[in-house]
Amino acid sequence: MEAARASSIGYCPCFVCNEPVFTTEELKQRGLSPKALNAARPTYEHIVPKSRGGKDHLQNFAVSHELCNHKRGNEYDTEK
Repeated sequence: MEAARASSIGYCPCFVCNEPVFTTEELKQRGLSPKALNAARPTYEHIVPKSRGGKDHLQNFAVSHELCNHKRGNEYDTEK
C-alpha cells in the first residue's frame, strides 16, 4: 500500500526492486536504524554495468536503493 501511495505522489521507483526511493532526509524522519538507513539510502545505478562496457552518462543511470545496487552487482536483469 505504501509503495503504491508513494509512487502516486511522484517518488522515483528503485531500478532493481521497483519500491519507492526516498531521500536520505525522508528516511531519517522515519526513524530508521543506521543499518536500515544505509540499505535504503538512494544511489545511482548503472543500467549497463561499467564492468560490462556501460558508460557514465545520463542514459545509463537509474536510481536504486544502496542495498539493491550492491545485490545486483554487475548482472543484467535477465541474468537473475
